[in-house]
Amino acid sequence: EINIKARGHDHVDVAEAIDNMGVVLLKQGMFAEALEKHEEALEMRIRLLGQTHVDVATTIDNIGVVLMKKGMFAQALEKHEVALEIRVSKLGQTHVDVATTIDNVGVVHMAQGKFAEALDKHRQALDIRVSKLGHDHVDVAATHYNMALVMEKQGDVQAALQGAVQAHDIWKRQLGDSHPHTQYADGMVRRLG
Repeated sequence: EINIKARGHDHVDVAEAIDNMGVVLLKQGMFAEALEKHEEALEMRIRLLGQTHVDVATTIDNIGVVLMKKGMFAQALEKHEVALEIRVSKLGQTHVDVATTIDNVGVVHMAQGKFAEALDKHRQALDIRVSKLGHDHVDVAATHYNMALVMEKQGDVQAALQGAVQAHDIWKRQLGDSHPHTQYADGMVRRLG
């Protein structure tokens, strides 16, 4: 409301705030409401910035995440692919935002049971993230964790355990013992170990 009062409804900062509300709603498990906010933000961003702006890609990627959570895998994959195309064209193949979308594609593939494709996407994302962010970044840990989930589904318990330990160790150093991400990885390490 503050952004709207200060800048008017048709402003890029308002679109960003609406998109961020969608992210928060998603984390609260309110998928329909999150999708509604992301779609509102997307409409504004396209109108204000054009169809191929990186902020448009961010919102499209966010929509893909919501659709994946709702079990709408084909639609989610389509959104991630559109976002990936925009991000690669605007940012290049090795940008961290490109890695985020590639990792999201891997998550969708895993949900679809396409484990080899998922692992391939997560490896691509990991390569970019490590090269741009270093080995000890929370996003690197997220990709290790995603890879561990896929390897567990494939029955490769030893590789899954290794990935879970890597994710756990990074998250513990960066976020602390009590952070939910650290706790998820700790649970996986206990389950697999």
